[in-house]
Amino acid sequence: KPVNLGFSLYDRYVDYTTFVSVKQGFSPTLSWEISEYWRVGTGITIEKGKYKDITEDAPQRIKDQAGSYSLVSTFLNFSRSDVDNPILPTRGSNFSITFKVGYGTRGFYKTYFSYSKFIPDKLFYTDWVLSFKGRYGIVEKMTDKIPLDEYFFVGGDFSIRGFDYGMAGPYDQNKDPIGSKQQIVFNFQASHPIAQRFLWGYIFTDMGKGYNSGSPFKDLYYSVGVGLKIVTPMAPIDIYYGKVLNPPEGVGASRIGFVLGTFF
Repeated sequence: KPVNLGFSLYDRYVDYTTFVSVKQGFSPTLSWEISEYWRVGTGITIEKGKYKDITEDAPQRIKDQAGSYSLVSTFLNFSRSDVDNPILPTRGSNFSITFKVGYGTRGFYKTYFSYSKFIPDKLFYTDWVLSFKGRYGIVEKMTDKIPLDEYFFVGGDFSIRGFDYGMAGPYDQNKDPIGSKQQIVFNFQASHPIAQRFLWGYIFTDMGKGYNSGSPFKDLYYSVGVGLKIVTPMAPIDIYYGKVLNPPEGVGASRIGFVLGTFF
């Protein structure tokens, strides 16, 4: 039947040198097909955690999260996809919108929107594929703090290539990203097969930012780059070089990335 049911049960203790993160939780999810291309999903997460043993040189985002917390969150997701291949799409589109609400000592509400489009060249009938992806998200607190995992960290392999992780948004005096309450990201890419669709080359330009207030289209960051995609039986592998055209002062302006998985 066109129904997916899953769950995770976890008990995590991770020592990050500058702090220790402890989490225990349970998360069942359910989704079902409502038409040929549309799906709806829902789920709940019950979690208790703690950030402890925080050192003086820990990132500010960790110091802000110090202490114990309890959280119950639920989400509702609507999605539509008619892409021809989930691993290497060459035509079609993906749409997804998610609403999420958290209750407890770190209550919040969050909305996340994503849209991707893949267009094969039908003007000159070459093998070029044009890809576009747009994303917007917002999260606000309802009680004491927003959980660290619910902030948006813009910049890096899956958002604005050329930046280090999270550096296209707010950061502290030590140049550590602290996450943002809102994000807007646009990605444009032109791809062409080199070796019978096993090896692809591409060029790209990304733009966007993570921010807490103000206009979403003001002071955007821009990057450009080139890359290679290797299609393996398990997952695509991307190797790329990205350069930021207008980086903040003191932030790295270029980066070589290695990605296992699908960007779009």
